[in-house]
Amino acid sequence: MKLSKKLACLVLAVLMAIPAVSMTDIPAATTVEAASTKKATLYVGEDFYITGVKKITSSNKKVVKAKAKSRKGYVTVLKKGKVTLDVTTTYGDTYTYNVTVKEAALTATAQLVDSGILVSVTNGTKQTFEAAAVTVGLLGADGSIVDYGEIEVDAVNAKKTAFGMNLNYDSYTIKKYNEAADPDIVGVQVYGVRPVVHDFRYKYSDVSEKINTVSSQDTSYTSGFKVAITSTNTNKKYTVDGRYTVIYFDAAGNVVDATVRSFYMSKKGGSYATSTTSTFSGADNIASYAIITNAYILKKPTYY
Repeated sequence: MKLSKKLACLVLAVLMAIPAVSMTDIPAATTVEAASTKKATLYVGEDFYITGVKKITSSNKKVVKAKAKSRKGYVTVLKKGKVTLDVTTTYGDTYTYNVTVKEAALTATAQLVDSGILVSVTNGTKQTFEAAAVTVGLLGADGSIVDYGEIEVDAVNAKKTAFGMNLNYDSYTIKKYNEAADPDIVGVQVYGVRPVVHDFRYKYSDVSEKINTVSSQDTSYTSGFKVAITSTNTNKKYTVDGRYTVIYFDAAGNVVDATVRSFYMSKKGGSYATSTTSTFSGADNIASYAIITNAYILKKPTYY
């Protein structure tokens, strides 16, 4: 009994020697927002696919249609509204995008030039689009529509103007107009413009000023007008996509013809950091030319 009392006293002394811990000393549990839920914006008229997708679903097919096929996620944007897109990647990761669909503030012009139809798209939004499409109609002398279709314009940077022509690889449906071959066509009219694609998972940045372009006229051509162009990407971190447009003017400053060239260049110092090409116009009244460069980069989000 005496041993028990001594043992009890020893235990009590040890317990009293341990410092008391209050509840305020225990870190409170923190709530971390799931990295898989993101906000995104799409624009009415967009119709594109994204790669690396096993499954994609839309919460409202009247606003955005979405389906997966062959490791691609196909997205068609129908009207303004809000929708949730659930995306499962080919690696098994799942992401949820709370999407707001808006109307894109795009305006377009079109004119007939010597070798085709020159269209422009001015982007009033803060979003860069990889491409936009201008719907035009070719007009006959009696005002009737001879042909009707879309012409694609690439590298439509935010708050900028980009150009396109009805070249074989650019035109969706409209014929390749040529002034000499189609004398019965006397005009062109714009009927609409829509954005075509931007990958809502990425951030776009305008890097047009990072493209150093040097050009010169090849005077060895006595018939027509040829321009040699060399462009170099001076951006040290990213590859770039883009397009340059050569617009030809007569002595009075009127646009008489144009050509477009797309490019893809690696970052500065890379194997494909420089692009060399040439453009040609058969117009015989060219006095000068100008080159417009539109280029962008895609920044991959940190959660991928």
